[in-house]
Amino acid sequence: MATELQFINSFEITSSTSAFNCDNIFSADYDVYEIYIRNLATVGTTETSLYFRFIDSGGSVINGTTYDYASLEMKANTTFAESRSTTASFIRVGLFDAPPEGSNGKFVIYNPYDSSSYTFLQAQASARAAGNLAGYKAIGVEHTAQSVRGIQILEPNVRPFDEGNISVYGVK
Repeated sequence: MATELQFINSFEITSSTSAFNCDNIFSADYDVYEIYIRNLATVGTTETSLYFRFIDSGGSVINGTTYDYASLEMKANTTFAESRSTTASFIRVGLFDAPPEGSNGKFVIYNPYDSSSYTFLQAQASARAAGNLAGYKAIGVEHTAQSVRGIQILEPNVRPFDEGNISVYGVK
């Protein structure tokens, strides 16, 4: 059975921000979504991490310690690094750096609109950070059974991003 993607919406980051909301992208029409981020880059020249939070059915960002995640950072120039948490206020999904290096990623979201299920995330990203190639893999869950309608892309370490493209698809 072939996977068919249905375009839902796209967003463009064009100014400096530490948090960018992609709201009203999930609905009862799909159980699985794919989100693609291209050319995400920081304002400055310091490498930083990328995080996701979900937006609940009322439009509020879920920022409590209800997220679990595990990630693997695979930099070409150094030892691979693992990161994990069972009490985070976000899901760590990648890293990025200043242009022209930036970052790209594919993020799969499962069951976001189902109010009787947890929302799961699977992430794969690539970047050039400080001139070196890096890969990134992560899994995560927001562990309250509630309906989720969007995501927030977040950089909480005072190194905002200022450009990037986000595309959202439903999976049939």
